[in-house]
Amino acid sequence: MAEAQREALPQRLSLVTLGVASVLRAREFYERLGFKVADFDSDGVAFFDMNGTILGLFGRGCLAEDANVPNDGAGFRAVSCAINLESEAAVDRALAFAESCGARITKPAQRVFWGGYSGYFADPDGHLWEIAYNPGWPLDANGGRGDMYFEFVPIRHVDWKIDSKRNYTLKYRLVVFDGKMDAATAEMYWNSFAKNPDVIMSR
Repeated sequence: MAEAQREALPQRLSLVTLGVASVLRAREFYERLGFKVADFDSDGVAFFDMNGTILGLFGRGCLAEDANVPNDGAGFRAVSCAINLESEAAVDRALAFAESCGARITKPAQRVFWGGYSGYFADPDGHLWEIAYNPGWPLDANGGRGDMYFEFVPIRHVDWKIDSKRNYTLKYRLVVFDGKMDAATAEMYWNSFAKNPDVIMSR
């Protein structure tokens, strides 16, 4: 007898809604960034088509009421939005542009532990946006969907201390590539992953 199919939610993200103090102020900020607002006539909500996912702006109090949760708390919200770009230079330009539009830079762009380059800005309501270049996540991968890479235990980020009394397991990184990979692309992936570690032997 066949096992009953397990019920599950559809694996997609349709809408991200940011609770804001002023929809008008937030809308004007995102329009300065170059986002095109949807043709929807309302002072209480605004929508932007993010090439398949919708970004919504809604009054913070109204959003809390809609979700039936208290409207309290501030500071770090344990969530961020992200935009991947094609190069480190593009990241620098985007962060500078966002700052000129009124964003607050919370982390200047820098090379980061996962092998890429990124920085963060906050919008006028404190919502965080990461602007990143990820050499392991080509923007044109898989027909432009930008499918991500994943990495098990990024050992390249630390030096290795080998103890003769312990057992060790090799860790691997997988890069799934859609299309023909040439030598230059393969070398780029390797350089973004490889690190010459200091190996310390102990007895």
